[in-house]
Amino acid sequence: EYSPVNNSNSTINSISACILVNDENPRLPEWLAYHYQILPLRSLVVTIDPNSRYHPFEILSRWRSMGMDIEIWDQSVYLATVHLRTHGKCDATISAKKCHWKHRTRQT
Repeated sequence: EYSPVNNSNSTINSISACILVNDENPRLPEWLAYHYQILPLRSLVVTIDPNSRYHPFEILSRWRSMGMDIEIWDQSVYLATVHLRTHGKCDATISAKKCHWKHRTRQT
């Protein structure tokens, strides 16, 4: 679900980032903690790959409660409808080679 960013907690000495996640839940907490402390990351746009089986909503809600501005985009926000009709999603009925091709065409 699309959720707009709230810039009320932003500071001048902070960093913003955009990441694309695809089943990254095991690594995401450590990535967020590192970048929150070191950069300091305070504004984040998270795009969720259409083929991702898991969504990081619970993980991200913890960081929102700490004051990080987080905007979540799904495929309806960053992929054109015509692209979704033409290329579709990868699933068990599609070969690995074709799925890889679909992934590469999404990046262009």
